[in-house]
Amino acid sequence: MDELRWYLYDLVRGIMEKHGIEETAYSLETVREGAVCLIPSDHGFLVSGGGDEDSEQEDFYRGCRELFRRVFRDDETAETAMQEFLTRTLDLPVIMKGPSVSGLEARIRKCQEEMEALEKKALEPDGQKWKAKLNLDRIYLGGLLKNLNDTDKKRYEKIKTEII
Repeated sequence: MDELRWYLYDLVRGIMEKHGIEETAYSLETVREGAVCLIPSDHGFLVSGGGDEDSEQEDFYRGCRELFRRVFRDDETAETAMQEFLTRTLDLPVIMKGPSVSGLEARIRKCQEEMEALEKKALEPDGQKWKAKLNLDRIYLGGLLKNLNDTDKKRYEKIKTEII
């Protein structure tokens, strides 16, 4: 599920965007104040926010359905979104031949976190090896950003402004 989830998140994001839902209204993978959140848990997926109590769903399908229900607050629109999601999953073998935007963004965030930690270590008296690792991470981050730019220019511009 680890690699597949990024592609599923891409599908959810695409549906939300199609319906005009801002990214501030929902969150995938992390808890964010004021948003409906779909978070992997030990027993499936936790859905929180949207004015309802937290709900533990046993699989991604049910979690996604609950996410749509809470975000749209209209059963008919939520059902339409779910049908769109299921229809798009049929295209997953083709979609998975390219990179996942959600996966790229997660790797970019992780790389940035590691670079921040390395910058602190590089300032220490024996920081030469950390400087070398930091330089390698900068190259890796550049590659990730290029890949994101090639895949989704709009998401690239958003991430680029967050980095700078």
